[in-house]
Amino acid sequence: MRKLGLILTGVCLVVLLGLTGCAGKEKKTDAPGKETGTVPVLTEEDFHPGNATVFQTEKGYYYYGAREPGFRYYDSATGKDMYLCNKPECRHDGNEFCVATNEKYVIERIGMYGGRLWATAVEETDTQFLFHLISVAPDGSELNEYVTYLTIEKTGVIPGSHMGGSQLFLHRNVALIPLGLMGDDGTGTTKYYGAAVIRLDTKEVTYLDEEPFSVEYEPISNITAHGDYFYYCRKEGKKTVLHRYNIKDGSDEIHKLLVGFQGNYIVQDDNTIVYTKSGNYELCVFHRETGQNEEKVKLTEKQTVFYSDGTLGERDVPYEAVDIETDGEYIYVRDQYVRKVQHDENFNEVEAREEADIHIFDRELREVVWLNMAEVMKEYAKELRSDTEDFYYYFNRYMYYEKDAVYCMLHNVRDTSGDPVYRCTRESFLSGNPDFELAMICK
Repeated sequence: MRKLGLILTGVCLVVLLGLTGCAGKEKKTDAPGKETGTVPVLTEEDFHPGNATVFQTEKGYYYYGAREPGFRYYDSATGKDMYLCNKPECRHDGNEFCVATNEKYVIERIGMYGGRLWATAVEETDTQFLFHLISVAPDGSELNEYVTYLTIEKTGVIPGSHMGGSQLFLHRNVALIPLGLMGDDGTGTTKYYGAAVIRLDTKEVTYLDEEPFSVEYEPISNITAHGDYFYYCRKEGKKTVLHRYNIKDGSDEIHKLLVGFQGNYIVQDDNTIVYTKSGNYELCVFHRETGQNEEKVKLTEKQTVFYSDGTLGERDVPYEAVDIETDGEYIYVRDQYVRKVQHDENFNEVEAREEADIHIFDRELREVVWLNMAEVMKEYAKELRSDTEDFYYYFNRYMYYEKDAVYCMLHNVRDTSGDPVYRCTRESFLSGNPDFELAMICK
């Protein structure tokens, strides 16, 4: 039974789990696909991030329900949304045999890799916390407790998913899982960090540091991968340092970026890293082979100004990059959200609008287009917002970029019907006129 007191976010996560043989009286739930055997087919697939909201396949989407907790599948052709469990007559009520809602585990993060779904899960017994990497058949037929990568005694230390722990990053048959734990050392709350490395072909478990976790370790963050390497950031004093971990031999090297690097970066290729510095107002490039850093682009945009004589003009103003991402070809730089208000001569508010800008650059760091996503998604968001709530809350954390598509999720904790996920082609997004259409609704 699920007892663990984790602090989990209210967003939908792609995931699944299950055992065998559900009991109940309801009609059998359909489930997608076919699955034979229980041995995962491992492939040399590239990096899969551990923070996506939904995972698209050829026929539908996998996700984890926030309002109707459990692993779910959405069929694009029929619009049918179902629990991911193909056990006959299952009630999907948390019973121990249900693939979708089994309360034995607390699911933290998920991934889709090698034709299967994977999840980090915590099991609580009377004396221990068991951290499992779970592999699940995509038709909802079975769960495989693939490996237990950490076991801790219940001596005042508990998992802390809200601290960034137990995320899941999959790349070239290796899983990287940051750990976040917390406890009381007698003087107050203490935080412990670490990271597990799991080789999926052999189930070998190692750790990024000498010990699985420690109060002396800084958390790892901003994780990505390219080639035979995981990249991650870690604080060293007041500086943020970029590491490159070799998944073949376990070696770890540090890249010396310019002062002012705060953890926002993308890996363009084996030799090139693009990052921001100086309060995130500038795009820089690091060339790994030579160790050279270049300051390439000042992040500025045109701003309309009102002069004292009543005329209008424009000026260049710097903008701060909140995040930088890539789809492998284009670079997406997300601006700070701002709410701009205009007043009349008596200083009464006459107009207010939100700006949540995304600036898109090509590989040469030439800006291709600049979109105000608050304006783009305004019509879609009307049903989700009230007069007292900012648009930023709904979408800014939920943008995902693929080679042929861009996804945007609008999230509202007050709406019990679900969170809509919109999709447009990358081509239309790059044109500055994205043609978003409803892809699905996460329950």
